[in-house]
Amino acid sequence: MLGSWSMKKLLAIIILSLCFITPTHANDIRDFQIEEFSVGDSLLDYFKESEIKKGIVPFKKTNYKDNSFSLVGITKNAEVYDRTQFHIKKDDPKYIIYNITGKILYRKNINECYEDMKTLVSDVENLNIDTTKNEYKKNHSADKTGNSKNTTVQFNFSSGDVIKISCYDWSKKMKYTDNLRLIINTSEFSTWLNTKAYK
Repeated sequence: MLGSWSMKKLLAIIILSLCFITPTHANDIRDFQIEEFSVGDSLLDYFKESEIKKGIVPFKKTNYKDNSFSLVGITKNAEVYDRTQFHIKKDDPKYIIYNITGKILYRKNINECYEDMKTLVSDVENLNIDTTKNEYKKNHSADKTGNSKNTTVQFNFSSGDVIKISCYDWSKKMKYTDNLRLIINTSEFSTWLNTKAYK
């Protein structure tokens, strides 16, 4: 019989498969959802401004070299995700979403992460949307030992928008929990991430 944590994770995977894609099956990144969230929405549609401000991670506590975007960690529905994160532009009074990341933690078996990742990748592929797919596995730059791995399948839209499905396999030294990440990035955020965020 499944324990409470296993049941929660199973429920999360089922909901991810159903709610990640909206019924329109459109090629516009704004028509894709993680739970009820879509890029281009305002966080004010879901949270009080005080909650948003409380969830903003100070720039000095991130690894970013550029502060054009702010990381917001806030969870609305803990039954689906263990972690939910957003990126908004710094000092944007409308709190427009440019990135959404949903995380599910795997405390015991990283192989479950890879299996669930395959399911979500298949769900996206079955939509027959107009994207190109890249797959890669690399060492995580935060772990200098090279023992932490990031396995990713990335769907690239012609607009530059991106959907990523990743498994993070952390070494024991890092003391992080292995996790599955479902990520939606706008073109503008992806450009910033690749050109300014860490340089």
